[in-house]
Amino acid sequence: MRTLAPPIFLLAAACGGDATAGALATRADSAGVTIVTNTGPSWRAGEGWRIDPQPILTVGPRPDADPRYELLRVTSGRLLPGGEVMVVVAGHFELRVFGPEGEWLRSLGRQGEGPGEFRSPGGLTVVGDTAFVGDFQLSRLSAFSLRGSFLSSWPYPVMDPGGRVPPSQRFADGSWIGGGTASFTAGEVSEGVSRVPLTWYRISADLGRVVDTLVTTLGTDRAIIIRRGGAGEITMMQVITVPVGRSSPVAAGGDHLWTGNTERAELERYTPDGELTTLVRWEAPPAVLEPALFEEMKRIALNGREDDEAFRTNVEARFNTSPPGTPMPFFAGLHLDPLEHLWVREFTPLPTDSTRFRVFDASGQLLGPLALGPRHTVLDIGTDRILTVWQDEDDLEHLRVYRIVK
Repeated sequence: MRTLAPPIFLLAAACGGDATAGALATRADSAGVTIVTNTGPSWRAGEGWRIDPQPILTVGPRPDADPRYELLRVTSGRLLPGGEVMVVVAGHFELRVFGPEGEWLRSLGRQGEGPGEFRSPGGLTVVGDTAFVGDFQLSRLSAFSLRGSFLSSWPYPVMDPGGRVPPSQRFADGSWIGGGTASFTAGEVSEGVSRVPLTWYRISADLGRVVDTLVTTLGTDRAIIIRRGGAGEITMMQVITVPVGRSSPVAAGGDHLWTGNTERAELERYTPDGELTTLVRWEAPPAVLEPALFEEMKRIALNGREDDEAFRTNVEARFNTSPPGTPMPFFAGLHLDPLEHLWVREFTPLPTDSTRFRVFDASGQLLGPLALGPRHTVLDIGTDRILTVWQDEDDLEHLRVYRIVK
């Protein structure tokens, strides 16, 4: 084993809100991998960024019931120049563009299997004046101009074995990344909680082929329930979401890919060639799911339907996968902004919890914490704005844009 080089102590300089003179981080080198250990934030109290709690754009259901403003299963979205936003409204099988005042401007696509149509639109990537939308059921990526016209589509490239690989994020050189999960059959799995490894591949800029393997992560927890008949044959196999589950989020952009196992307060940075270059760590005390929090999570999930036996059985089966004492994840998601700051989203077990982040600069230096109100799902983070889907108490979806004050 290679001996670690003596640590280098870093004191970030005050410069444009990127990192003010604050806490120290240490760097060491191990077999060519830089290890950054953060002992606290760089931002001094009151000197860091903040997210203005008052949204500068809001889109949602209107009193006149105009269908263009009704949102159903917004899966992804992007901030566009000039204050516009584009979102994928999967429940209505289309892209929608809204202006800086929240006014509907245009819709793209529709339900179907023809050119420019969708069966299950999902991820959205915007490159220049072109929007790319993935479709899981049709196994293809479709491109639209931001002005509204359909341009072209490409089938997902094939990785043998492993099936088709959906392009989802993009490097600065034009190549893409996509993830493929190992397939399984009912006879090869057993009941209980497990993680299926997820391999991420680099895809050529023309979307025609898989170039290379980037990294294999541990994947996301799943719980499997198997029911058998009298002869022992499988009659039903159900995959259940684990309420307090482990995962391995990924964020790519510029010339690197970030990932990490949520069981540790640690992130990994890779080059587009799959070379591990940096480990980033921060101090965070471990925590477990306390009994009182477990009961509150289950109560909210039941939503007053305790007398619905089938629903209650399903909820109880899910929560049996995360009993009290289950270790809590150290984080839940990763987002890269255009300046390559990495926003690490914390795990929030309750819908009433604030949406919280730890923000790191491109070198792995911890800048500090940021927070939004509860019930937000982050879609995109720009240089000075953040786009979210906010759910009200009736679970209706609203788009919101907030200003990042630096």
